[in-house]
Amino acid sequence: MIDQLGTYLVLSTVGIVLICLYAEGAVTRSEIVKRIVTFPPLIALVVAVALLPVPYPPVLSSVLARLGGTLAPLALISVGLQLHPGELAGR
Repeated sequence: MIDQLGTYLVLSTVGIVLICLYAEGAVTRSEIVKRIVTFPPLIALVVAVALLPVPYPPVLSSVLARLGGTLAPLALISVGLQLHPGELAGR
């Protein structure tokens, strides 16, 4: 939650604004707001925060907990697979 509400939220909104301002062609404020509001990860964050007080059935909670438990290992593996030890050694 900290990453989602802190770093992610700031970078996604400010990042979209900066990209729109420095993009070639004129971009109106309404287009910038539309891009921010319709950004899928932002929509998912808003839905997730809205659903915090909603109790989930135990079966769904169990499935979500198991899926959530795979997040860190998958992230570490995906980053690790992009490393090339030869390049790190300066070869």
